[in-house]
Amino acid sequence: MDNLSKKGPKPDSIELALFSCLRYEEAHLRLVKDYQEKWNINDQEREVILRWMTTRMKEIQERT
Repeated sequence: MDNLSKKGPKPDSIELALFSCLRYEEAHLRLVKDYQEKWNINDQEREVILRWMTTRMKEIQERT
């Protein structure tokens, strides 16, 4: 029971590392102007990726 939160098992070190990486990539994707060249994606794909990142980070954060 020690490893449980209200939303399920607490995130392990892998998920916490993923959370950190997602925060970095989200900030980078939001702030850079040349994301189309760097990642070869369009605006619609960028928005989908950002929504997924936000959702995944919320899932991890809610269990901490």
